Amino acid sequence: MMIGFLFGAFALLHILMLTYGVKHIKTPSFRKVFLFALLFGLTYDNTVLALGNVLVETSVFTAASLPRFLLHALVLPFLALFALFTMQAAHVKLSHHKFTIIAVYIFTSAALLYGVVHELPGMHLTPIENYEHWRMTNAEGGAPLATIAVNIAAIIMGALVWRAKGPYWLFAGALSAFVINTFSAPYAWSFITSNMAEIVFAYCLLRSEIALEKKSL
Repeated sequence: MMIGFLFGAFALLHILMLTYGVKHIKTPSFRKVFLFALLFGLTYDNTVLALGNVLVETSVFTAASLPRFLLHALVLPFLALFALFTMQAAHVKLSHHKFTIIAVYIFTSAALLYGVVHELPGMHLTPIENYEHWRMTNAEGGAPLATIAVNIAAIIMGALVWRAKGPYWLFAGALSAFVINTFSAPYAWSFITSNMAEIVFAYCLLRSEIALEKKSL
């Protein structure tokens, strides 16, 4: 029961960040769309997880859980584009080179294609109980290679933003997510810490976007 309340608190934090972002980020941009889509997806993810012990008794558990995995596979690859446009807003010279732009678009397309072709078709959702809390997991899931690759790319691109005297938030968020997920992965409670890492990551992206918004005014 306590884990359900914990995920409910996570969902509430994402709602608060989304509300704060809508209030303070006024400039239309791809970065804004991506950030809001990410926050919406994380809100949904944690809401379904919070209701795990309720939904497991119903016929809609699988249907309610499926969008969690779809949003992960279809939204997260665009983090690379978010990072590219953050680099451009921070005036990182490399980000304006034609080769860099093409490379990032190819990388994003490859990560998205990997999820659509490899991860989603082979997905087999099955209920699992950890610490008296039920959730749906992918029984056929291996290491999330596309996610790891995008995360590493965001760390590098965030470091370049920071080096150019831009906001350090992208680097901090991507690095913290990578470290937390890497060290907690072998343990049964990693499904909790990974969602904690997402809160830190989303908060850092929000702070990055707000910093760039103020800088452009």
